[in-house]
Amino acid sequence: MTVIARPSTALSRNRGGGSRSRPLTVACLLVALALITIGCASPAETVREATSSPATSQVSTSASPTSPPAATPTAIPATPTPTREPTPTVPPPTPTPAPQKLAIVAHGFGQDGQSVGWAFIVENPNRGLAVVNSQYQVAAYDASGTVLETDSGYIPIVLPGERLGIASDLFLNEGQVADRVDVQVRTGEFEPLEVTSLFKTENVAYLPDDYFPKATGVVVSSATRDLENIRVSAVAYDEAGNIIGGGFTYLDFVPAGGRAAVEVSITTSAPPARVELYPTISGLTLLQ
Repeated sequence: MTVIARPSTALSRNRGGGSRSRPLTVACLLVALALITIGCASPAETVREATSSPATSQVSTSASPTSPPAATPTAIPATPTPTREPTPTVPPPTPTPAPQKLAIVAHGFGQDGQSVGWAFIVENPNRGLAVVNSQYQVAAYDASGTVLETDSGYIPIVLPGERLGIASDLFLNEGQVADRVDVQVRTGEFEPLEVTSLFKTENVAYLPDDYFPKATGVVVSSATRDLENIRVSAVAYDEAGNIIGGGFTYLDFVPAGGRAAVEVSITTSAPPARVELYPTISGLTLLQ
């Protein structure tokens, strides 16, 4: 599935160029993905373990042996004559609907200088099924259709019924202007899972700055154990609800059943009317 985002009508604010360092190097991510490939906990299993109740110990007691009670003889009833029951009519089984692929329900980008902040919202329409190990790829084009820059990555898990935001930055050469951004998502495997929510966010705010604007907020975890290296995407919207930029970071850890503050540097084409934060487990979380 390919969707095309058109730039916001708001004029880009040129900060005089200059790239911003990524939260983690590409090399670190490649190493993490290689480790995931050769073996670690599956995303769905990680969520099950993180939301299961802590185990409780059980104490067993042994009683002193006692003599068994004496058996009382009973009369053996006569064997009744069997009667033939009618064969029940079994209705044909109801066919199980085929799982549905991930759907991109919103997308967009914003450019400021040489930085292009892009974001999209992906939805898992399935109930009782998580989608694990999906992939995405992003490409920025100029007005003539020339590819300016590309990006790609993995989505470890999208919970049943969940809408998840994914965002990041592309860095262009000086003078290049993005006209559109294509986003493609390849749906991964389906795994049964009843958990529909692992994190929520509170007190999300946009903090403007001439050089390093950012979104801040609080990530609240419903997990029963600490979770590390949580990927948090920030998605920026204009007043009409169009996506005009984004960014992401990694949150070191969120305590079990607790809260953790986070800030995300974002790139937008104009000051946003609102920002949403989307925390999710990452490939690095699976290595815990």
